Amino acid sequence: MAHATHKTPRKLLVIGNGMVGHRYLEELVKRHPDLPAAGLEVTVLGEEPRPAYDRVHLSEFFSGRSADDLSLVPPGFYDRPGLTLRLNARVQSIERRNHTVMLADGEVLDYDKLVLATGSAPFVPVSYTHLTLPRLLTCRS
Repeated sequence: MAHATHKTPRKLLVIGNGMVGHRYLEELVKRHPDLPAAGLEVTVLGEEPRPAYDRVHLSEFFSGRSADDLSLVPPGFYDRPGLTLRLNARVQSIERRNHTVMLADGEVLDYDKLVLATGSAPFVPVSYTHLTLPRLLTCRS
């Protein structure tokens, strides 16, 4: 009698839901439209309160474009099996030996593969690092 084998899905954790992180997901879904059938369970962590949006054209929000206009995420993109988006999820630490990530709220997530797509940080000259918000505004390049 043959026994059915049940393979546990590989947990892929993507840290970052900006333009690069979302582009990675688009390519992943293009290559593997059925994530569970591909043996993948994908969780995406985004620190911001909304899904990926076009930061390059963000200033156009002030000239009438809506948040929906700037969104990079097609309707229903995250409604597929095997793909979970977690917003307002800030990563506190990564434990590579244990294959875990701790979020700022103390929750620990395990992973098999980790993708870091955290984007850029603004450059602040050393002479200005003592200033705190709201006196210092930065832009990403």
